[in-house]
Amino acid sequence: MIFLKDKVNKLAQKTIHLEPTFDCDKFSKIGGPPDVPAEFEWPVWNEKSLSFLMQLKFSEINSENALPHIPASGLMYVFYDQEQSTWGHEPADKGSWKNLFFQETDKLKTRRYPKDIKVRHKVCNLVSKIIKTIPDIGDERIEALKLSDKQDSWYYDYQQSVYNEQPFHQIGGYPYALQGADMYLDCEIVSKGFCEDTAEYAKERYKIIEENKSDWILLLQIDSDENYDMMWGDSGMLYFWIKKQDLEAKNFENVWMILQCY
Repeated sequence: MIFLKDKVNKLAQKTIHLEPTFDCDKFSKIGGPPDVPAEFEWPVWNEKSLSFLMQLKFSEINSENALPHIPASGLMYVFYDQEQSTWGHEPADKGSWKNLFFQETDKLKTRRYPKDIKVRHKVCNLVSKIIKTIPDIGDERIEALKLSDKQDSWYYDYQQSVYNEQPFHQIGGYPYALQGADMYLDCEIVSKGFCEDTAEYAKERYKIIEENKSDWILLLQIDSDENYDMMWGDSGMLYFWIKKQDLEAKNFENVWMILQCY
């Protein structure tokens, strides 16, 4: 497997793994009520408050500028529909998740949950660790290697090993896909207004594949984690994608989310 490992490692990408910590001085965290600036307004979709998932301080998690395309400073707050009624497969799903960005400030206040919030995740502070993720086994570069069944098994184990038996929460890098890694295509097509399982969707998908113009990258991946009452579908994951130019401009308005599960 050494030869195969060398080939795979050449494709690896640096990734920020978000791991639980007992250091309560960290701003970055899962769950609990958010710590927000004065101008914060709790996001609402279909007249219901969205559930708070995570808050991140980029200067804390990207302190070494390990991922140059990720902001070196700023605060991001992540919210999602309490009922998990959307999976990112329909244009109308937009608004059921929110990624809010603010400049860093010391003037923060813990915000109480709105009364209609029923889903409240347990709190867990986060610390960042640089790891290297590898492509999904369905990636054409991996498929070209024509792995045997034994090599397939090794690949899955190797892909998971970088997370050190911790949940697969991450910033950047390759997604740990559960139902196909070409989510960037879905983001591009659905965000343009095309519904899945339609002829128009299939036509647009083929066009994008041929033109190879997709510029979406993984912003954030949030794993299911029973320790903090997070379960996406059947032990699934939330993937938040963003266009490169939007990330450079720190514009998080057009982030697209996709939920995948087993």
